[in-house]
Amino acid sequence: MASTQNYVKQPDEQTVQQNINQDKSLTSSFAQQAVNALKANQPQGGQTNTMTRSGSAANNVMTRQQIPVMDGLSGVRSMLNNSGIQNVGWNDSTKNVTIDGKDYLTPGKISDDGTAYADRQTIQSAVNQYYRDRGNPLVGARNYVDSMGLSNAATWSDGQLMIGGQQVPVAYVDENGTAYAKQTDVDSAIAKYKQNSGITGNQAVYDNWDSKYGGRINDALDTILNREKWSYDTESDPAYQAYHNAYTREGNRAYQNAYAQMAANTGGYGSSAGMTAAGQQMNYYMQQLNDRVPELMQNSYNRYMGEQELNRAALNSLLGVADNDYSKAYQANRDSINDSNTANYYSYLRDTAARDYNRQVETEDRQWRYQEPILQNQVRQSNYDTDRYERNADLDLQAKQISNQMAAMQSVLSKYQYSGNIDMPISAADAAMAGIPKKEDGTYPTIREIQNAYANLHYDVFENYDLRTLAAELAMKQQYS
Repeated sequence: MASTQNYVKQPDEQTVQQNINQDKSLTSSFAQQAVNALKANQPQGGQTNTMTRSGSAANNVMTRQQIPVMDGLSGVRSMLNNSGIQNVGWNDSTKNVTIDGKDYLTPGKISDDGTAYADRQTIQSAVNQYYRDRGNPLVGARNYVDSMGLSNAATWSDGQLMIGGQQVPVAYVDENGTAYAKQTDVDSAIAKYKQNSGITGNQAVYDNWDSKYGGRINDALDTILNREKWSYDTESDPAYQAYHNAYTREGNRAYQNAYAQMAANTGGYGSSAGMTAAGQQMNYYMQQLNDRVPELMQNSYNRYMGEQELNRAALNSLLGVADNDYSKAYQANRDSINDSNTANYYSYLRDTAARDYNRQVETEDRQWRYQEPILQNQVRQSNYDTDRYERNADLDLQAKQISNQMAAMQSVLSKYQYSGNIDMPISAADAAMAGIPKKEDGTYPTIREIQNAYANLHYDVFENYDLRTLAAELAMKQQYS
C-alpha cells in the first residue's frame, strides 16, 4: 500500500490506539506494528509533523496590548497604553482614572480584579484631551494631510499609518476607520515627505514670491494711492518762473524805453505822462505773463496725470512679471504634488491590492486550517479502510483455505467415525482426497490426530473475530450458492 505521509499529517498515537480499540479485528501484533511505525515517523522531542501551505502570509507580531472587553466595554489602561499614554493611575476618592495624577475619565465598570472598563468613545475623548493639554493635539491623519494638498500621501498598510513612506505612530482608530496621530508626528512626516519629493508647499511658494516682489509691489502701490493731490503753485512751477523772468525782463526793457522816449520829448525831464506810458508797457508784459497761467496750470495737471499713468503702468508691469513668476512656481510645485499624489495613488492601490491579497491568503489559510483536520481524517479513514480491506482479503483467503481444510478433515472423520479404532492411520487414498500430507515419519495421521488438528483449527477460527465473521460469511455464501 502506498504511503500518504507526504500529503497529510501522520495520525497521532492516541488516534491509532483508539482505532485499535474500536476495531477488534486488529490483532495485537498488527497494533504494535502500527504504533511502532507511528513512533518512527515522529521527529525528535515527540513533536508531530505539521502541515503548512506555501505562499501563505507571515503572521504579524503585534506589539500593542490586547484590549480586554467586558459587557461591550473596553479596558481603559490597555487602550491608553496603546495610545502612547503610560502614567495611568486611579483616584480612589473620585473613582476616576488618572493620567499623570489628573482625573481624565470615569469608568463604566470595574471588574473583580480591579480592571477599569469604559466605552471606546469615552476613552478616545480622554486621549484627545490628554494630548490637547500638552499642546500637541491629535489630528485625523488622512484629512489633515489632504488639507495640505497632498492627497493620497497618507495610507494605511498592514496595520500601520504611512505618510509619504514614513511610518507614523497611531494613537487610535475610531469607529469610522479614521486613524488619529499626534500633529507633530504628522507634520514631521509631511516635512520629510516634501523634502524627499521636492515639494515646497503653497505657503513656501508664496513666501519665496513675496520676498522677491512683495516689497516692490507695495511701494509702487503706495506711490499711486498715497500720492499728494494735484495743486498748482506758480512759485514752485519752473515754467512759470521762466516766463516770469522773461516777461519781467522784457517789461523792464519796455518800461525803460518808454520812459526814455517821453523824457526826450520833454527835454530830458521826466514827467507823469512818461511814468504812465512806461507803466503801461510793464503792465502789458505782466498781463501777458498772467495770461500764461491757465496754460501752465493745464500743463502741470497733465504732467501730474502722466506721472500717475506711468506709475500705474509700472505697477501693472511689475504685477504681470510677479504673477507670471508665481504661476510658474506654483504650477511647478503643483506638478510635483500631482506627480507625488499620482505615485501615492498607485502606491495606495498596490498596498490595497497587497493587503487584500494577504487577507485572502489569511482567509484561505483559516479555511485550510479548518478543513485540514477533516481532510486528514478522511485520508486516515481511507487509508484505514484500504488496510482493512487488504487485511480482510488476506483473512478471507486464509478463512477459505482453513474452511476447505476443515471440510476435507470433516469428510475423512465422517468416513471413519464408526471404525471403532481412532488410533488407526487413514488410508493413502483418503489422505490424498483430503489433501492431508504424511507425517515426518512417513506415515499418515490417525483419526485422533486429525480430530485434534480439526479442534485446533476450529478454535483459531472462533478465537479471532474477523476469521469467525468471514468463516460465517463464507458458510452463508456456500449455503446460498
